[in-house]
Amino acid sequence: MTLGKHPEVVETAAVSRSARPFRQGSLDAYCGFYSIANAMLKIKPEAFDDAEGTLRLVRTMMRTAARICAPEELVHEGMDGVELDYVAKAAIRHMRRIGHNFRLVRPSRLGLGPLSRDPAKWFADAAAVTSIAVILHIDKNVQSHWSVLSCTKGNRLVLFDSDQMKSAKIVQCQPHLAIARCPVQWHPGMSR
Repeated sequence: MTLGKHPEVVETAAVSRSARPFRQGSLDAYCGFYSIANAMLKIKPEAFDDAEGTLRLVRTMMRTAARICAPEELVHEGMDGVELDYVAKAAIRHMRRIGHNFRLVRPSRLGLGPLSRDPAKWFADAAAVTSIAVILHIDKNVQSHWSVLSCTKGNRLVLFDSDQMKSAKIVQCQPHLAIARCPVQWHPGMSR
């Protein structure tokens, strides 16, 4: 059976029922990029209303990462904390240039007290602040993973995650960086 006006296109058998589509993380280690974008998306979704603007952000992050590590390393090994910080700073600068005021904050500077005192309370308090998103470093035994804290549920953290990881045990997670939504500030070009 041919499809449409193109006789050279022939309908083929359906994909095997056991086949599953690839997801982020199954072919690449780009969770660092996704965690930065998802942190901003979580606290200011309107910043991503423009698809072209989102693609420009992704290009900015990819170019920035390429300055400090080889692309094939990013695909297979992902980013370490220093690289994630470097890319996050570039992403924040990019978003500020287009009118979305974010800033980076170290988790220890969030005013939530020491994480070691009561990790479950610290994460619950961090998740309750709607103007910040905490990027987590998650130890997954085989490799590490970057994700964003959504909320807590018992001894687990519920994630806002790029590869559909729904949750992780608190003991597997370390807060690495927070992205904060700043109050709107007037700048030339904005009406008062």
